[in-house]
Parts: sequence; C-alpha cells; structure tokens
Amino acid sequence: MARIVNEYIPLLHIPIPKRHNPLVIVPTRNVVEVSIERGNEDLIIEGEIPDEVFNPIVIFTQLLMKKLRCERKFKGFKIRFKGGYTNTLYLYALLTNLIVEQLIGSIDSEIIRSLYHIDREIGFEDSIHALRLALIIKKPFIWRLGEDAISLDKMIYVEVISRKLHTDMRLIHEIPLIDLITHVAGLSIIEGFKRISEGRSLRGVLRVMNSLWHILYGVRVDEDMEMSEGDYKVFVKEINGCSLITFRIVSGDNI
Repeated sequence: MARIVNEYIPLLHIPIPKRHNPLVIVPTRNVVEVSIERGNEDLIIEGEIPDEVFNPIVIFTQLLMKKLRCERKFKGFKIRFKGGYTNTLYLYALLTNLIVEQLIGSIDSEIIRSLYHIDREIGFEDSIHALRLALIIKKPFIWRLGEDAISLDKMIYVEVISRKLHTDMRLIHEIPLIDLITHVAGLSIIEGFKRISEGRSLRGVLRVMNSLWHILYGVRVDEDMEMSEGDYKVFVKEINGCSLITFRIVSGDNI
C-alpha cells in the first residue's frame, strides 16, 4: 500500500565534526508517495532516486542484514517513490525506515536508537537520527543526541520557494575558536526554535547561522537578493553538500 508523507528537513542545523548540537526538524509542504514490497532480486527502487541516496541505502541494507543475521533469507525489496526534489538526507531516512519496518515491524525510538550505529558506520551525522524520529513524532521538534525531543504545541510547515544546491561544500580545516563557534551555533538553533514557537521573525537568527555556514564551509548567501516580508534563506544539509533554500513558515491551519 502506498504511503503519502510530507518531507522533513533539518531546518536549523549546522553540522560540526565531533560536536553534537541541537537540530530543529520541520515538515515542508512537499509531499512524496512511497511503497515497499518484498522482491526476488536485490534492492530495486523505482523513481528518481539519486546515486548519493541509493548507494548508502544499499550499504545500510547490507549492514542491517548482517546485524540481524538474516543475509541468507534476504530476497530483496522493491521500493516505489513518487515526488519532486526531496532533501536527500530525509529520502535516505524515509526509505531505510521502510526497509526496517518490512523486516521487524513498526519502528519506535528504541529501534531508531539502535540504527544510529549503522548510520554512523556509513558516515552520517546526527541529522539522520533526527529525521528518523520525525517519521514517528510527525511534528516540528528540537532534538539533541542523548536527550529527548521537544515538539511544538502547534503544527507549522515550511513552504520551500526555491532550492539551490551547493555540492562543492568543503569543510574549512583549522578554524580558530571552534568551541566558541559550536556554542554560538547551538544557542542560535535554540533561539530559532523559540522564535518559531512564538511566531517571531527568524531573520536575525538566520543571519548568524548562515554566517557560521560560511565560516565552516565557505558557502555564502547573496545578501543583495530581494525577498518578500516573511521570506527567509538558510542553508540545509544534504548528503552531498547543502541546499540554500528560500522559504516561509505557514501555519498548519493554512494547509
């Protein structure tokens, strides 16, 4: 049976190696349709799935089978995906969650916690764990590794107006004051979540966060581009690089 779900993105998140800051996960108005069934061959995915998503899914499936000790019983899966461009981190989390459900049943936070080690072995950071949680929390929330997620008491969505991919993002090494940068990033994310919950402007918070993205990865927002009142720009992590999205926040009542 096909499942229709909203895309979720790590809206407020700055990945910093060997650091574990909070992340804010928010659904977008982008809707995708997915289904999965057992197959007779290896993993098959129908739909426009980029290699940067497909290849880690294959590795994840192999590692999961090894962990469950059921490699010999594996007959493959056939996944169907319909939708426009979707954040690649979310796409990986969504499709691998479907595979896990097929093998062991419904997913809860304990199962997601056990998958963290497989994701880390593949090379993913904390955002994958958070996006897996989004599929069971189904609300905007803030989360940090080792802590419980805190959900908003209201439903909001991100309406993505445009996305510009930055696949050449590179971490700038030997950055001075990295501990201070990590602290400022964490405080900015917490402040951003507070402002979202209160319906206040994110402009100042996002200016700080985009500046930190530039310091760490060299990507830059074109500040000369005009935006309507209530529209924002922020960098959002992808599997390879990041996207610069222009967005606005809309109430769940307006969907």
